Amino acid sequence: MGPKVRSTETSITIETIKYMYNDLGVRHIDWLDDDLVAYKDQTIELFNEISKLNYDLKFTIQNAVLARDINEELVDALVSAGFVQIGFGVESGSSEIRRKIQRVTLIDNLKDSINWFRKKNPDIFIHCNFMLGFPNEKVSQIIQTIDLALELSVDWCQFA
Repeated sequence: MGPKVRSTETSITIETIKYMYNDLGVRHIDWLDDDLVAYKDQTIELFNEISKLNYDLKFTIQNAVLARDINEELVDALVSAGFVQIGFGVESGSSEIRRKIQRVTLIDNLKDSINWFRKKNPDIFIHCNFMLGFPNEKVSQIIQTIDLALELSVDWCQFA
């Protein structure tokens, strides 16, 4: 299988959701996928198709998505399909630390993504994941992370 991102055909996912909804009574799906939005066009297609089902489904994602993969069209698709919770993997408020750990999150893009979700669904629950104590991380960089968490005005921050 290897380290690359793998995906399932939209039609298979749609048929699975129909079965879960109609036959099993499922009304809440939590996506446990680190790369749910890695392929924007495919993700937009999937959630637009889910939206067309007109089910009273709610969606959450406990794993965090990368803000770099988010745009307004994708936010529209996720919100219209029923997303009520979304999370972002930020890791650090320090650009130096993010560069060292090869985390490509741009803070401006993260802020834009949060604002797009808030604009489309003011009640959406937004969380961010952060890490403290990277090798050679300075106290000033830890403070940058905490300050960023406070500045983002999200509903929940998780620190590891």
